[in-house]
Amino acid sequence: LPLTPQEYTVNGEPVKMYGIYFAVEEATLPGLLVQSWHTCGYFARAVWSGLAMLVTGQVGLQDMSGPVGIVSYLSEAGSQGGSVTAGLQNVVYIIALIAVNLAIMNLLPLPALDGGRILLLLVGEVWFLFCGKKLDPKYEAWIHAVGFFLLILLMVAVTFSDIWKLVT
Repeated sequence: LPLTPQEYTVNGEPVKMYGIYFAVEEATLPGLLVQSWHTCGYFARAVWSGLAMLVTGQVGLQDMSGPVGIVSYLSEAGSQGGSVTAGLQNVVYIIALIAVNLAIMNLLPLPALDGGRILLLLVGEVWFLFCGKKLDPKYEAWIHAVGFFLLILLMVAVTFSDIWKLVT
């Protein structure tokens, strides 16, 4: 915190204060859209941070969750709310995080995902520029098939891990 007083606006009047001032804003559509944008940005940074931790080995398979684990977390979040409204807000918040997570994961340049398709389209265009002919579609199909197989293996492993966590 700064050691000098900062100027804040309180009830329309400029006031010099130390520390942080929290104000309540009216919930308007533009304000809610801005807050939603900032929340999505926060979710995206959290997903990228999680991916970095996964790549560097700071987290492993036991820290990942698939559909079974997600349902378990959603149930826990819903029951932790003090009321039905608070529980529903918790569940919707987690669903929004999952939606951003899936969007980012789908754009990773891995075969069998949209990001992998985009990458192979770019590689195909570069190949065409240098060689003058298009890539054979059967190679792309094999790359996506192998990627899909590995993705399914990961999903099965994560699902078994989720079930193991529930059983133990």
